[in-house]
Amino acid sequence: MVAEEQSWISKKLTDASIGLDDPDDQARAVVLAAVGINTAMGAVPFGINMLTFASVDMVMVAAVGTIYGYIYSHEQAGELVKSILGAATFGTGIYLLAAKAFAESAKATGVAITPFYVLGMSMDMFISGSVTYAIGFTSKNYFERGATMSRAEMRRAFKRNLNDGKARR
Repeated sequence: MVAEEQSWISKKLTDASIGLDDPDDQARAVVLAAVGINTAMGAVPFGINMLTFASVDMVMVAAVGTIYGYIYSHEQAGELVKSILGAATFGTGIYLLAAKAFAESAKATGVAITPFYVLGMSMDMFISGSVTYAIGFTSKNYFERGATMSRAEMRRAFKRNLNDGKARR
């Protein structure tokens, strides 16, 4: 199932950059397409969107790497995603986990009480889109710098991109 998911995701993300010549524009289009997919997946109930969320992020990172001349397997892209998330501060990680847990529990409660489902869905869509935005633009920064960033640089880039992603939602 993961290969099938990566196939349709790869197609959607590749299609996003068709007709764009500038690598910056191509990478931006790929990241924003991934944000769109993961934001929409936030509406899916009970956390079953996590596999697709992770697949979208891995495919996005590999696609952005390719734009800048780096060929990453999905496994290597997954390791970079882990590094980016691992560089986030403890407080940011706790915030994201708590918000995700609250959103999922609100969606689960919302099966019986519709307003809770809408709240949980909205919150999950916001979190999913913002985190994908942060991962995407942090990976873009990483590849623009020759695929090297210190943990501190990655932390700063992720935080800046997460705040930017939240502001754009």
